[in-house]
Amino acid sequence: ARSAASGAGAAAAASAASAGGGSLDFDDMAGPEEDRDDGPEGDEAEGEGAARAPRSMRAPAPVIIRDDPASGVSAPRAFDFARADASIPKLEELTKAGVSLPPVEYASDALLRWKQEAVSEFDRLGRLGGAGTPDEAREERLVHAAAAEWARFESRDIGSGGLRLVPLLTDALSEGMFSVNRFTRRKPDVRGSSLSMRGLIRFLLTNGSYKKIYQRPLAGPRREYKLCVAFDRSASMMGGAARMSAYAVFAFLAAIKNVGLDTNTTILAFGDSVELVKPDGLPLDARAVYRLLLACQPKKGFSESASLDADAIAVGMGLLQASSARGPSKMFVFTDGYTARPSRLPFTLQAAADSGVDVIAMGVGTGTAGSGLPTAFQNWLAVDQPNLMPQALLAWASGRSGGASGAGEGSGVAEDRRGASMEAALMVEAAAAVKAGEASTTMDDVFDRRSDLFTNLAEQLDGDTSMFVKTGDGASESGGGSMAVDLLFVMDTTGSMGSWIRAGQEHITRITAAVKEFLSKKSKSTKLRTAFISYKDYDSSGGTTPDQIDFIDFTENTEAVCSKVNAQHASGGGDGPEDICGAFRQSFRLNWQAKAKFLILILDAPCHGRDFHSWSDSHPDGDPGGDDPREQLRQFKKDNVRVMITDLSSDLSKMMTEFEGAYNDKDTSAPGAFKLTRLKLHSDPTADVDEFVKAVSEDIKSTLMADFF
Repeated sequence: ARSAASGAGAAAAASAASAGGGSLDFDDMAGPEEDRDDGPEGDEAEGEGAARAPRSMRAPAPVIIRDDPASGVSAPRAFDFARADASIPKLEELTKAGVSLPPVEYASDALLRWKQEAVSEFDRLGRLGGAGTPDEAREERLVHAAAAEWARFESRDIGSGGLRLVPLLTDALSEGMFSVNRFTRRKPDVRGSSLSMRGLIRFLLTNGSYKKIYQRPLAGPRREYKLCVAFDRSASMMGGAARMSAYAVFAFLAAIKNVGLDTNTTILAFGDSVELVKPDGLPLDARAVYRLLLACQPKKGFSESASLDADAIAVGMGLLQASSARGPSKMFVFTDGYTARPSRLPFTLQAAADSGVDVIAMGVGTGTAGSGLPTAFQNWLAVDQPNLMPQALLAWASGRSGGASGAGEGSGVAEDRRGASMEAALMVEAAAAVKAGEASTTMDDVFDRRSDLFTNLAEQLDGDTSMFVKTGDGASESGGGSMAVDLLFVMDTTGSMGSWIRAGQEHITRITAAVKEFLSKKSKSTKLRTAFISYKDYDSSGGTTPDQIDFIDFTENTEAVCSKVNAQHASGGGDGPEDICGAFRQSFRLNWQAKAKFLILILDAPCHGRDFHSWSDSHPDGDPGGDDPREQLRQFKKDNVRVMITDLSSDLSKMMTEFEGAYNDKDTSAPGAFKLTRLKLHSDPTADVDEFVKAVSEDIKSTLMADFF
């Protein structure tokens, strides 16, 4: 496996792709000359060397296939898919013949380095702009052109009925492939659809005074999946199949983005080799679209002699296992099924299944009868036209769930059903007794005969002489229904943050007001304190500067905190990275008191150290003060400080990966577990005031509700 390009390699690829007008054009893969669109749109250069947007993310004209009942002639099926009970082709025969070819193994550290190289390449693309080489300027125009064409592509109609493929595909994935599979949090309540075991025990111990014996979702359902999309660019995919497959890949990825899973998605391209187009942890943005277009270019894509699908699946399997995302793992392989690894592919598919990775091969434009998918893959789906994908996906999912349109049960549903297992067992026993002729059998009879089920529970309850229930704790255990919260705002106040400093007063005022209103409804008395820390950077030699750290300690006087914010001036920050470690050091020195503690970090630049970025850094070995921000975050975690970090720049992805790895629990579903909150915002605070205030306030309120009430 090898990466697409990093640094100069990507620039060279961009230069080659943009020769003769700088276009990234799928039309070159369309096959015959008459299939191209050479109209005026997009052909007029903006100047010498100007970049043009690709014209070719166009849906091919739909083909209407009809049966003729009168003549008894049936047209070929427009789509087809593997049956639910299909086995891996050729695996049994190869095993009986004594053949055993395990999947190609890639060391985890090699995959991690490969992923880090791709992240660095995304960072480089994000920094394009301003003064640079001619190749960099051209590449920047191409990235913007890719973004513009992507926006047009998502809203393009298919056929003559005004239907749009991406919205239809989004609905199909939401309903048939990626059903809601996790509730973020649950809370006790006096009513609901499922019982709470904790609530039932409290009900018994308090002689019925505690009445919250049900539970309900607190923050609503969500989807958690780890995904990998790989597409075949070998020679067998040339011509019309190449164009339809490329169009289908883009539509599929757009739908994944609409479902909210693009950050959890890895994108691979394969032919003679395997290329990492986009790693997980990064959004499907202009940079990803640009790299995907490069991977599809005719000089590179859909012209390679081999189809190393088994290698791509092995790479995808390794990256999915190493991903920090949660949920089931699924890999979608867009190919025609004509593999260069006919003996290794079956064993690779078996290894993927053993690892919990669901591999689905998808053929678009390859024909349902002539495709090699049925002889290569266990799970496959083939469609004649991209616009048939939504219908085909729903039919495929329905065939695997007994007619239901969901891909599986969510963990919340499964948990509810487990909670009712004892009652279900008793009901089954009662039904069996009635069937055996014991017509007078009642549930009381069953309970009497199966009292052993409750013996251990009764013994445990007899041993519990008392129970202390917190109703909201401030600085002491005797709060008597009081609730205290400490909010610390930490802000980078270097030159690029001037607009955020000016908006800081409104942010703090509105957030504290929202939290106060929430607390007043939930507790008899409330105590909300805020604090503020401003940080800048060291000088180039590692010495401190006069205004490097400024702060106000926790106080209930919100106006005093706002005055401290208004006193800040945007200055400094010559080398890019800033003194985040210094701000964290000052945070530990503040007078934290409340049980509920929150730190909100607002920044647009990473900390010092090559582990956290690819920027020019005066202190590449890390913080001149000797601290490691990862260790500081682990200490915040031990101190039960909830950390929220804004994401004002795409260049923070490498640092955020390190921070999340240090702060987050390995098992975020464990009782009491919590993780770092990442708030993705733009760089304009005037446009983001409502979004920022809402995001911070809602996260604070949901955390308080789940963990302190």
